[in-house]
Amino acid sequence: MDTEKTKILHIIGTLGGSGTERQLHLLANHLDSSRYHTSILYLNRGMGTYIIKEHVELIELSRGQKWNLFSLWYRIY
Repeated sequence: MDTEKTKILHIIGTLGGSGTERQLHLLANHLDSSRYHTSILYLNRGMGTYIIKEHVELIELSRGQKWNLFSLWYRIY
């Protein structure tokens, strides 16, 4: 049996406090961390107050940063 976790990447513009962000928060926090490696890529932290569990990797891609696709790919995989 293959023990490698399935990687899941969610991409969202902001982690603000609206309905989409709440659904992503609930989904990411409740995925089985023994089966899935979950990451959230976002552009803006926002004013959201949702608590993301430790097993969920947060990747910020700030707008002021130069976007290097190779380094982004390396961070995700």
